[in-house]
Amino acid sequence: MFTLSVSEIFAAGGASYTTFNAHVDGAGKDVCKNTEINCNIYGKKEYVWLNGGPLAAIMPDGYYFFAVLVPGGQPDPNDGGAKNLSDDFDDYLNRTFSVFEGELSYFGDHDLDSGQNGNGHQPDGEPPYIRLYPYADTTNNGGVYTLAICSLGNDELNLSYPVDPKDCKYDAFKVKEGRLTYSFYLQGMKFHDLYADGNNDIDDPGLSGWTIIIGGTGPDGLPIYEEVYTEENGYWEYQSVDYTFTGGDKPQDVSLTVCEVLQEGWTQSFPNPGCHLVDFTPSTGFDDFLELDFGNYKPVDITACKYVDLDGDSVGETPYPDWPVSMSLSSAIVDTQPTGSNGCYTWENLTPISPTDGYYDVHEGSVAGWVALGPTYWDFGIVQLHTTYGQEEIIP
Repeated sequence: MFTLSVSEIFAAGGASYTTFNAHVDGAGKDVCKNTEINCNIYGKKEYVWLNGGPLAAIMPDGYYFFAVLVPGGQPDPNDGGAKNLSDDFDDYLNRTFSVFEGELSYFGDHDLDSGQNGNGHQPDGEPPYIRLYPYADTTNNGGVYTLAICSLGNDELNLSYPVDPKDCKYDAFKVKEGRLTYSFYLQGMKFHDLYADGNNDIDDPGLSGWTIIIGGTGPDGLPIYEEVYTEENGYWEYQSVDYTFTGGDKPQDVSLTVCEVLQEGWTQSFPNPGCHLVDFTPSTGFDDFLELDFGNYKPVDITACKYVDLDGDSVGETPYPDWPVSMSLSSAIVDTQPTGSNGCYTWENLTPISPTDGYYDVHEGSVAGWVALGPTYWDFGIVQLHTTYGQEEIIP
C-alpha cells in the first residue's frame, strides 16, 4: 500500500492549490475578491479551481482525489463524512486525478481547462485547472470552505481508499457571496406538577392540548410569532423555517420568549418567572434548545364538615354551624374557623405538597357538653383534589 504524509506530498512552501481562472471566468473583483496572485476569496462557488499546474510540480507520481469540506476540527474527506460537501453531487472516483512526471490528468465530469483560451471562453477540456464545483453550501457562518487533496497511492487497480484524513493536504478558501442555510429547534414538556415543587418528577404526568407561544426576533432580524400544542405525552416542539443568507450576510442574534397559555384552574410552578428566554448567537447551520419545560398544578380545597347524631345511630345526621374546625400542616395548626350554616368550612386554593414536605390534616375543636363519636382529626396526606372531612357528635 502506498501512502503519503502531508509533509511528503507538499514539502514545498507557498504553493496555492485553489485559484481563479481568468481565461474562463474573468479576472475582476467579482471573481477574485482579494489579490489575484494568491486568491483565496471568491465571488461565487463556481469561480474556484484546483490549480493543477503548481500543484503537480510538487506532488509525487500517483493518484489523488479532491473534496470540498466544511472547516472545523479534522473533517473526514471520504464520501459520507459529515462535513463533505462534494459527495452530495458525485463520488470520489469522479474527483480523482493523476500526476505523473509533473503532469496532471483528469477524466471526470468537472470542468477541465488549460487556462490558454482567452478571457470569457468555455473550458477547453485540457489540464491543468479543475473546477471544484459542484459542491454544497458551507454551514460556516463566514462562508469558509476547505479543499482537501488526498493520496490514493500509485496503483490504479488498488487505490488506497478510504484515506486517513491526516494523509491529506488542506487549503481554506472563502466564498463571499456563498449561501448559508440556518435553522433552529425548540422542545419541551408540559407536566402536571403533582407536588407543586417546580420539578418534573418521574411520576409527574404530561398534559396534552396546551398552547405554547414562541415570539421574538429571528436570525433574519424579523419578528417571529408561532403557536404549537402539547401532544398526548405532554411534549411540544418547534422547528424553524430554513433561513438563507447570501452576499456575505450572516444570521443575527436571536431573542425568543417561550410562554404557555395558562388554562383555567391551574397555577404555573415552572419556570419562574413564567416564560423561557432563549437568547443566542447562531454559531453553526443549526442550533437546538431542549428541556424548555412548563409545570402546572391545580390548587386544592379542603372542606371540614360538622354533623350531630342525636340518637347515636349514625342515621339522619344534622349539620352543625359555628363549630370550631382547624386546618393543619403536618399537625401544626395553620387556621381555625367556625363551620357555616351547612355545617362546613372550606379552605380554598391550597398548594399541593410532596410527602417529604409534610401533609394536610384537619381538627375539630371541643365544645362543652358534646362527645365525639370517633377521632377528632383527619389526615389527608397528599391532596390534589377537593377533599371533605366529616365528623359526627352525640349529645352526652
